[in-house]
Amino acid sequence: MRAGTRWATLIVLAPAVAGLGSVPPAEPTIPGIDVLSYHVELSLQESETSFLGRVLIGIALEEPLPRELRLDLVGLRVDEVRIDGSEVPFRHDPERLVITLPEEAGAGDELGVEVHYRGSPRDGLILRRNVRGARAAFVDNWPNRARFWLPSVDHPSDKATIRFTVHAPSAWSVVA
Repeated sequence: MRAGTRWATLIVLAPAVAGLGSVPPAEPTIPGIDVLSYHVELSLQESETSFLGRVLIGIALEEPLPRELRLDLVGLRVDEVRIDGSEVPFRHDPERLVITLPEEAGAGDELGVEVHYRGSPRDGLILRRNVRGARAAFVDNWPNRARFWLPSVDHPSDKATIRFTVHAPSAWSVVA
C-alpha cells in the first residue's frame, strides 16, 4: 500500500516540475489588495475543447488604496465583470484583466468581484481525450499557469482559499 502512495505522489508532482520555467512569472503581489478567496464555477461539455467560466473573487482593500484590480488572464474572452452585484468597467489586454474598483471603496472594505468568461485555454486547464480516447479535463497550474484558464493573481506567493463547482457530463467523475 505504501508503494502505491509513493507512486501517486510522483504522478502529482511530475506535472509541477515539468512546468517550471515555461511561463514568465506574474507579479507576486498587488499593492493594496489581498485576495482572500476564489469560487470557481466551470461548465464543461463532452465534445468541446472550450468552457464557460465564472469566478467570484473575494478581495480586501488595504493601503495604499488601489483604483484597479489587475488579474492575470491570457487568451480567453471576458463577457462581464461585476463588483458586489453591479457591473463595472474593465479592459482586457493580452495578459491582464484590469477592473476598475468603485470610487467609494476604501481601505478595510471587502469586495466580491465576479468575472464571467469563456474560451479554449492554451494551457493550465487541459481539455482533451485521455489515453483511452475518452474526453477528460485536468488542471496543471504550477508554477504560474492558472492565468490561461482562471482570472487570478497567478503567483505561488499569493495565498487564498478556493472552492470549485464543476458542471460536467453525467458520465464524468469530477475530483477537485
